[in-house]
Parts: sequence; C-alpha cells; structure tokens
Amino acid sequence: MIRWLDHKAPTDIQLNAIRLRCTINENGCWLWSGVPHYSGYAHIWYAKKSRIGHTLTYELKNGTIPLGHELHHRSTCPKHCINPEHVIPLTHKEHSIAHTDPHFYPCGHPRTSTNTHTSKGKTCCRECNLAHRKRYDNIKRERRDAYWKSVGL
Repeated sequence: MIRWLDHKAPTDIQLNAIRLRCTINENGCWLWSGVPHYSGYAHIWYAKKSRIGHTLTYELKNGTIPLGHELHHRSTCPKHCINPEHVIPLTHKEHSIAHTDPHFYPCGHPRTSTNTHTSKGKTCCRECNLAHRKRYDNIKRERRDAYWKSVGL
C-alpha cells in the first residue's frame, strides 16, 4: 500500500497520480504496479484507508457507486486493472449473471438438455437436483422410522 496520495487534491490530479503508478497495456488497462492484494485486486492507500483500486478510481471519476450496485470489470480486463472506464456498475444479480458460464452450472456440471431439470419455470442441474432429492428422502425416511420406533411400532 502506498501512502503518497493526497485525498484533498483535485480529482484529476489524484487520477493522474494513480495512473503514473500503472503500466498501460494494449487494451488501455491501467495495470497497478504496486503489490496486489491476495485477492488479485489492486489496493491503494487513500485517506488513511486501504481502498480497492478500481472502486477508488471509479469514484474519483464518476462519483459514488449507485446504491445496490457493484463494479464489474470488462471481460478483457485483469483484476488489477484500475481504469475507471473499464468498469460498469451492475446490480448483484446482473453481476452474477455476467460471471456465469453459459455452458456450465455453478456446481460445475455441464449445462445440457439431458442434464437440465425444469420445474415451475426455473431450471437447475439435474444431477444436483437428484442428489438433493436423495438426501431429502433419506432424512424423511430416518425421521419417519425414528417416529415409529418412538411410539413402539
């Protein structure tokens, strides 16, 4: 974390000071040259706090992130890109969908017509649905057996 940025300076001067600490690649990404956080994101010391780099630069350029939104990097950008033009605010649901691979379910099973279970207009992984049903049926059976054992039958 670098403690060189004056948070009281005008925002364009702050953005230029940050950009000077970056290398710019062919996509226009500002790649943070400081040590990244273990998560892979750039962290910048600003106003006596450690801030995530792309969040800080977005807020310096565009103001606060809209309420209920989070920032999403363009698909061509690495995590340590802090160019404020390479992130867009999305709701959590939109952000989750943007990170979803259309060929696989979140569990990792392939998203195919034979492995898709549809119920009440919702789709899910057939393998995981069957495994869940088996666990549920086993729990129901154990509870039923325990009840009948407790009443003496």
